[in-house]
Amino acid sequence: MLVTSALCYELAPFIRRLHYLSYPLAKNNNLLRGILGKENDSCEVHILFTGVGERAAAKSLLNALPVVKKGPLLISGTAGALTEIGHVGNIFIASNYGDPLFRKQLVPKVVHTAAPKIKVWCEPLFTAGKPVSGRENKAQLNNDSGAFAVDMESAALAAIAEKNGFPAAVLRVFSDTIEDAVPPLNETIFDETGFPSYIRLAAYLLGHPLTVPQMITFSHRSNRACRILAEVLEKIIPKLER
Repeated sequence: MLVTSALCYELAPFIRRLHYLSYPLAKNNNLLRGILGKENDSCEVHILFTGVGERAAAKSLLNALPVVKKGPLLISGTAGALTEIGHVGNIFIASNYGDPLFRKQLVPKVVHTAAPKIKVWCEPLFTAGKPVSGRENKAQLNNDSGAFAVDMESAALAAIAEKNGFPAAVLRVFSDTIEDAVPPLNETIFDETGFPSYIRLAAYLLGHPLTVPQMITFSHRSNRACRILAEVLEKIIPKLER
């Protein structure tokens, strides 16, 4: 099983549940391998941090596929809700990206695993080229595209997975609602690999101090959502491996 997210914080709570971590690619800490579960009921999981955006994500996945055993791919991490009924911590499965047969297998298992306390949606997703922030922009995107959620990598990752024979599905968690602002940082602090430059981030924050509270709020929401995602992944992955 291969699980991706753009940045490491999105899967950090899940990674803490893995044992015997290792790095299959020399000089590349963005792909790691671990064991989920106990000895008599365990499975191998690869985790790939792709970087933010379709271009970076596509390059990362293509580099990782040769060392990963062919099998299911979960495109994971966070997403933003584009409607009033999507809430932080809801699990989202994209209905328009990935392998239909794998998704058909995935949805009922996730719903059963998450019920009754975690809401699960299976709706259309839009992959955007930049962060979409605030009610006006999110509502406009929902109206234009008909999408229920937005992210920045899934379209490219799903296309590569299909081309290379990996059945994929998008399984994300909402880190922000239609009302919530998202820090507009991707073009400012992320380099061509899709990962943050902390020197750029520090310079940005010094020049835009009013964004600090917004970033702290977004971080708290995201961390809470990612803990929920970790709980679902821990329970669902062994079921998919059987």
